[in-house]
Amino acid sequence: MRAAPANRATSPVRAEPALEALAVSKTYTAAPVLEQAALRLHYGEVHALLGGNGSGKSTLIKILAGVVPADPGGTVTVAGEQSALKHWTPGEARRRHLRFIHQDLGLVPDLTIAENLFLEARLGARRGLISWRRIHRGATEVLRRFDLDVDPAGRTADLTLAEQTLLAAARALHDVADDARAVVILDEPTAALPSGQAEQLMSAIRSYADRGHAILVVTHRLGEVVSVCDRITVLRQGRVVHHGPLADRRSEDDLGRLITGVDAAAESRHGVAHGAAPGTTDDGLKLTGVATASLRPVDLAVRPGEVVGLVDAGGRTGPCILRAVFGLEAVTAGTVELGGRKQRLRTPGRAMARGIAYLPGQRLRDALFPGLPVSANVLIGSLPRHCRAGVLSRRRERRTVDRAIKDFGVWPPDAAAEVTSLSGGNQQKVSVARWMIRSPRYLLLEEPTQGVDIGARAEIWDLIGGAVRDGAAALVVSSDYQELAAHCHRVLVYARGELVTTLTGADLTVPAIAEVVHHA
Repeated sequence: MRAAPANRATSPVRAEPALEALAVSKTYTAAPVLEQAALRLHYGEVHALLGGNGSGKSTLIKILAGVVPADPGGTVTVAGEQSALKHWTPGEARRRHLRFIHQDLGLVPDLTIAENLFLEARLGARRGLISWRRIHRGATEVLRRFDLDVDPAGRTADLTLAEQTLLAAARALHDVADDARAVVILDEPTAALPSGQAEQLMSAIRSYADRGHAILVVTHRLGEVVSVCDRITVLRQGRVVHHGPLADRRSEDDLGRLITGVDAAAESRHGVAHGAAPGTTDDGLKLTGVATASLRPVDLAVRPGEVVGLVDAGGRTGPCILRAVFGLEAVTAGTVELGGRKQRLRTPGRAMARGIAYLPGQRLRDALFPGLPVSANVLIGSLPRHCRAGVLSRRRERRTVDRAIKDFGVWPPDAAAEVTSLSGGNQQKVSVARWMIRSPRYLLLEEPTQGVDIGARAEIWDLIGGAVRDGAAALVVSSDYQELAAHCHRVLVYARGELVTTLTGADLTVPAIAEVVHHA
């Protein structure tokens, strides 16, 4: 990935703050999400905003973007110009040179890649007419600079989640390339990226800061913070608990202690795979020559009590396999077996009836019902179990939801809260809870800990581990090599639809996965 135009000169680092937010507070239904939070960001630095799920990071960013109103009293100062946050709007944020990449990316799926890149640009001919030739020429250059090998005329919806993430990052960074006053704020920009692409993007972010831009990054990947960032601000339960140079907290363990309030070494590292006792191949999930319109023939098997990881070195093999098994993509060839019996899983309903759970990678688009509360999102997959004679039992419903909120650590613990008001990590907990309360026998999981903090990651893997130890078979698509190495019995690496290798035992390590992917 080429970070910035080659002919751009390095800008001097300026002493005055690029952005300063003071006394930022936000309360939802009497529950404070932010309390008198403060943030100071300088030109020429990469600043990490850290904290656990529900700590207020995304809320703070949305307030700065003007899409969520702050409680009265807070102020924001950009390049010396102060405003009351009470009157802050998206238009004002953009006028003051703030650019954002939110967790939902802000792309329009049905527009082309070129159209998304220049959605807010003025690349028109005279009299206000759009110059499509100029747009496609500019898009080709931006995509080349960011190593995105896709057709500018292609539909954005057809991109993988990783490609969409890079597209959103390319749009934001290209937009500020010639704006010395720009402040770029990125919320989990690498959550969906494999390690190689994540390193490339963070390197690009670093180079933009070195040219004088101010960059704020939210990430749960602490290695990125240690390698790229200059300063950190840490939120815990809506309050700032630390602010200062990264040099003061140099190791990942130090950062983990700041974020969680406990020693990061206490996080479970024994792995799901250890102590599990896989059953036979015939008892689990077996695919023989399974193909769809977007999937080449695949053979694989996952035994009860086993976790198998899938890694894609480019392509969409892993997600396509999960969608085919769950009945979301029509199987055009081959057979799917569950417990030794051939199945015709033409719909998600049939898959669910046979004990299959599917956690999609794009949380907001595919996993959640944004207009519904937490309670409905938890129960939507198991309503018949909470009915008597066709009538929903409110008492049983409340009992199940309250237990799920407690067991899965959803914060704030409000069943009536709209699910989109939660942080990304807590939204993920709700998605996981929906399936786990069904006691599934087959787990199909795509990026199960995406955008989830260090403590919640361990909790989710403990839940997966509990289901596996009880005899479930788990197939996990993930870009987090460390988690795959720690929690899987086997990892299958695919490239361009073909199985490249299978890693297991002593060969299943982070460097080994990275090496295979790099050379695939």
